[in-house]
Order: sequence, then C-alpha cells, then structure tokens
Amino acid sequence: MKALLEEIRKQGAKVYDGEAAIALRAIEQGARTLRAPHESDAVYLELARRMLQVDVTETPQAAASSSGSLILP
Repeated sequence: MKALLEEIRKQGAKVYDGEAAIALRAIEQGARTLRAPHESDAVYLELARRMLQVDVTETPQAAASSSGSLILP
C-alpha cells in the first residue's frame, strides 16, 4: 500500500495516509453492505485486487516476500 501511495505521489497527486485509510474503509463498508446474500466475503478482496491491479496469478510465497504490511502507521 505504501508503494502504491508513493507511486501516486510521484505522479503529482497529494494523497495523505489518513485519507487513504478512510477511502479503504468506505470501500470495505460498501462491499459488505452491497454484497448479495449468495456471495462470499471474498468479494471485497476481489474488488481490492481489481482496484489495486494486483496480479492474481502471483504465487502466495512470492506475494509474501515482495509485499509489506497492509497496516498504515
């Protein structure tokens, strides 16, 4: 997440960590609220992957070694 925010900042956008956290919480709340009864909780993760353009073909071991914590300070 930090790398994504840094990349956005390099492109000239002013993004604050607190605002990013608020936006992610709103997305989570929307996913939970609007989820159809037959859909699993993984719907939110799939939405996050699409929004963050995460390659889902990446192996879990590679993802764990190349990514940092999702929790922002």
